[in-house]
Amino acid sequence: MNTLRYIIQPVSAELEQVERNLSVQISRIADGHAVTNTYSRLADRVVGHLFKTHGKRLRPLLFLLSARSAGVGSLKGTDALIQVGTSVELIHSASLIHDDVIDEATFRRDRVSVNERYGNKIAVLAGDILYTQFYSLVSTLADLPAEVRLRLLELFTTVTRRMCFGEIYEERMRRQRKPPEFEDYLDTIDNKTASLMAVCCEAGGVVAGAPEETVETLRLYGYHLGMAYQLLDDLDDGDAVYPDNSRIGESAARHVRSAMETAAELPENEATTRLRAIVDAVGGARIPLAASQTA
Repeated sequence: MNTLRYIIQPVSAELEQVERNLSVQISRIADGHAVTNTYSRLADRVVGHLFKTHGKRLRPLLFLLSARSAGVGSLKGTDALIQVGTSVELIHSASLIHDDVIDEATFRRDRVSVNERYGNKIAVLAGDILYTQFYSLVSTLADLPAEVRLRLLELFTTVTRRMCFGEIYEERMRRQRKPPEFEDYLDTIDNKTASLMAVCCEAGGVVAGAPEETVETLRLYGYHLGMAYQLLDDLDDGDAVYPDNSRIGESAARHVRSAMETAAELPENEATTRLRAIVDAVGGARIPLAASQTA
């Protein structure tokens, strides 16, 4: 039941618009060059490299579903929602490029990574370009009140800083001779992964004009989902900086339960149903396996 098609159904048209708008934004980056020469064309190829294959677009999906869950009656034709959804993917993509540099990754989305193809220095600068495009897009959202734009900028500026801290913490942990404390490991995941998912959901409520209580519930939902997502990913990959899989599995199961419980506090509608389905898809059959590791 919880297939991707089922999950995205309430916002499928909007996700398609986000996909098209990503191409527009990449083209605008290219059009922004003062001159066109061999070097500017290289920059265009570097920036566009990551988008030649589609990712899961989980963050824009969380934003759009959160906005619908919070009370947006119809997202179709709402340009601001499409633009914010696009912005979310830009910031996520920028972080992926920087992550691959730090991790010395050679592949991303079944393609050679940007850093492997063009080198670390150029990859870092390409990520920086995507960050600047994100901020340019959010700051010029004419359909949103100024106070909403400022709040979104504050939210995403803070989360960008937190993601950088998370990468720094993880890199320091990997260089230590002894394993980190479990709480430090969890704090790294909070900063590196969960913080962005939390802000995507929170932003949905903010743009929808939802009551602060609903906005906070969406933030908590995204936080628990993000924690479970990364903990289970660490279990699957077997490369966590923390060595005790039983504690990782126990914590993942706890966050899955918390995400479900938090989603139950949201208004009941088809979008909220899909938010619960995302938790089930992330945890699903993996949680019994993870929980068994605690025995």
